[in-house]
Amino acid sequence: MTTSPIPVQFDALRPGRLWSLWDILEKLDTAALYRALSDLRREQTTIERAEDGREKIRVSQKHRDGYRTLLNIVSEQLGVIGVSRTALKRLLIDLEGEKFSYGGFNLQFKALDRLLKDELSEAFLLALTSKELSYFEPTAPLFGKLVEDQFPCLIDEIGEAGKCYALGRGTACAFHSIRCLEAGIRALSRCLQIPDPTRACDRNWGAMLKIVKDKIDARWPGSSTRLAGDGEFFDNAYAGLAAMQNPWRNSTMHLDQKYTLDEAKHIFEVVKGFMTKLASRMNEDGQPLAWAAQPS
Repeated sequence: MTTSPIPVQFDALRPGRLWSLWDILEKLDTAALYRALSDLRREQTTIERAEDGREKIRVSQKHRDGYRTLLNIVSEQLGVIGVSRTALKRLLIDLEGEKFSYGGFNLQFKALDRLLKDELSEAFLLALTSKELSYFEPTAPLFGKLVEDQFPCLIDEIGEAGKCYALGRGTACAFHSIRCLEAGIRALSRCLQIPDPTRACDRNWGAMLKIVKDKIDARWPGSSTRLAGDGEFFDNAYAGLAAMQNPWRNSTMHLDQKYTLDEAKHIFEVVKGFMTKLASRMNEDGQPLAWAAQPS
C-alpha cells in the first residue's frame, strides 16, 4: 500500500517528523474521524456489556440513524486519506437490513476496526504547526497580491518555496526562492528592451546582468542621472541582483552549499522584497517599458 503524507494543523505534536496515523488518531480528540470512531467504539462496548440480550435484538431506527451518520463521517475522512472503504460500505449496506441486530453490528464493527488499524498503520500523517501550515497552505499570496498579479509565472515557484520551508527543507526553500529572481531579471531586461536570450550560453546571470548594466549606463550615464525616477529604480534593481548573484544564486547550484531554515527564511524574505519592489514598476513582460524608443 502506498503511504500518503497528509498535512494537518496540530501544534501539540512535535513538528518535523512523520507520525503513524493511528497514533495521531489517538491524540487528535478534536478531529471528526477520531470523534466518530470513538462514538462507534463506545456503542460497540455498550452492546458487549449489555445483559438484556441486546445482541439478538434488531437495531432500533434511532440507533440505525446514529450509526449511519457516524459511519458516513468515517467513510468521508478515509476517502480523504485514501484508505479502502470496502468493509465500511458493506457495514452500511447491512445496517439497512430488516433483521440486522446489535450483535451483527458489534461483530462487523470489530472486524472493521481491526482492518482500519492495519491499513492506517501504513499511512503517515505529517504534523505541521499553525505557522508552518501558513506557508504550506497560505490563505494569502506569500509574496503579496501585487507580485502574484504582476508575475503569475511565479505562483508555483513561490508556492514550492513556501512548502519547502514548512517541511523544514531549508536548501530547497532557498533554491525555489532564488529561482524566482529569474523572472525578475527577465522582466528587467524586457523593460529595458533587451531581447530574450536564445542561446543557452547567453542565459546565465553573468551575461544577462552585463547587458542590463550596459543598457542602464547608456540610458542614464553618470550618477547624477540616477538620483530619481527610472534611473534610480533600475540602478538599484541591478545592484540588488548583482549582490545576490555570487553568494546565493551561483553557490546554490553547487552540491556542497546547504542552507539552514533561518538562512532560507532570510533569502525568502529578501527575494520577496526585491520582487515586490520590481512588481511596483513592471509586470513579468517588462511593461510598461523604460522608454518608448532607444536613446540615440
